[in-house]
Amino acid sequence: IICEHNHDANILPWVKLAERTGATIKWWKYHQDQNKKVTKPYSETYNSLEDLMIQELDLILTSSTKIIVMSHCSNVLGRVYNIKQVGEHVKNLYGNNLRLVVDGVAAVPHIYADLEELGGVIDWYVLSCHKLFSTHLGGLYGKSDAVEELSEDLQIHKTRENLQQELVYKEWEMGTISYEACAGVNALGDYLSDIGKSTRDILSSSICSPPSMYQSSQQQRSHECTSQTNDIYNTRSLSSHNIADSLNQPQSPILSKNQVIQAYDNIEKIELPLTKQLILALTKSSSNLKIIEEKDVFFTQHDTNFKKSKRKRLPIISIAHDKIGSETIVQTCEANGIICRQSSFLSSRLLKAWGVSKVVRF
Repeated sequence: IICEHNHDANILPWVKLAERTGATIKWWKYHQDQNKKVTKPYSETYNSLEDLMIQELDLILTSSTKIIVMSHCSNVLGRVYNIKQVGEHVKNLYGNNLRLVVDGVAAVPHIYADLEELGGVIDWYVLSCHKLFSTHLGGLYGKSDAVEELSEDLQIHKTRENLQQELVYKEWEMGTISYEACAGVNALGDYLSDIGKSTRDILSSSICSPPSMYQSSQQQRSHECTSQTNDIYNTRSLSSHNIADSLNQPQSPILSKNQVIQAYDNIEKIELPLTKQLILALTKSSSNLKIIEEKDVFFTQHDTNFKKSKRKRLPIISIAHDKIGSETIVQTCEANGIICRQSSFLSSRLLKAWGVSKVVRF
């Protein structure tokens, strides 16, 4: 079962696998009628889109289902899906006879994926560090029993913990390690540690200053902070002195779970008001403009539940205009120092359900 809200990276490999093995693909189309429901009250048959999601899944879920693939967050809707609810539902029905594979690439830059909490129902969780402020290095989480069933050696030796770990590394991490990419991930730990230190410093820095405090550019051409004022994210110039200093520093301690959670809390404090401001401005801009968004994360100026509902909506905002093409919108925004892109963003199946082929994404 493949959910159509997936990025193509979590669709095409499964399609090719099915072609090679003869497996049957079923498409999970719980959003197929959202285009007409988005501005109307909920149907009497369900209380939320979460309930609709489960109902649509049950229409195609059988004892023959072996794999369900979905995303933690849509890369065009910005919608966070309740993967725990889905996992609990399917595991209650069929246990480990089926596996739930979750693409977390679009979610993890914004929200903390608590795999300890989700570990009982999520079998595989995938992320890419290049979306998570780091290098081009993938990360794959797998439950022990999900990993073991793919290897006869692991099944034979699973009672010997040390040998089991060695076999996992041997079977899953073949070839030479990308040391430079690993160094970048290590730096990500320092970054999360820094932004998780003090909420007061985060909120008083220029990152929360009015937009007029920032320089505008049509294209990001460097990693340097564009703020005109000093803040906690100033980058140091690269010099032999700085390199020597860094080499002489002791290794960074392992991040604690609380440090990571605090870092994500601070990220949220920055993102939430900016997201709300942009959404409210877009809703008032033109009757011909629509935000590609599901009903229960669509906020109005008088919505008092915005903060309460924030976990359903991330700062990924896609729009379409009835009369102005997406290319023209992007060009106009760039001319005014606003950075955005236009594309299908490899989510063409999802966009087709909304009646558009391309969107402008902020």
